[in-house]
Amino acid sequence: MTINEFTDSLSKKKIGIKALLLDQCYISGIGNWIADEVLYQARIHPLQICSSLSKENCATLHNCIKEVIEKAVEVGADSGQFISNWIFHFREKKLGKVFVDGKKIDFINVRGRTSAYVPEL
Repeated sequence: MTINEFTDSLSKKKIGIKALLLDQCYISGIGNWIADEVLYQARIHPLQICSSLSKENCATLHNCIKEVIEKAVEVGADSGQFISNWIFHFREKKLGKVFVDGKKIDFINVRGRTSAYVPEL
């Protein structure tokens, strides 16, 4: 999808953005960790309603989807080669306080899936 098609499509959705990203009928290939990473990089809360995203948020999200997937493909999905400040490296450590770039990671449930996000963003 082009950025304009993506923005137009999101403007019509009254669902949380994380749930939509996990919907394989909407965008295939985005799993739980990719959705978390994309939303972290885009600075968007996983429960934010799609239709409430600004054009700038949509453009940033579109770009982050592309960048995260391209990096994962580039390194053959070798997580040891993912960028060090990606939330990916910290999302499985749910016990106690977990931080990325000095910001606390929180965990919530979105449609039965654990979602890692940084509320300070």
